[in-house]
Amino acid sequence: MTHTGYIVAAYGFTALVTGALIVWSVLQYRGQVRALEALETRLGRG
Repeated sequence: MTHTGYIVAAYGFTALVTGALIVWSVLQYRGQVRALEALETRLGRG
């Protein structure tokens, strides 16, 4: 009895979710940096 398919699927799903979280975090970070730069420019500190 082998569980290879289940194990591969579980690792694949975990990799997919982890990758999505990394991409989402990077996009959120870039958005925050842009918002901070805009705020600093508006306040005259840029």
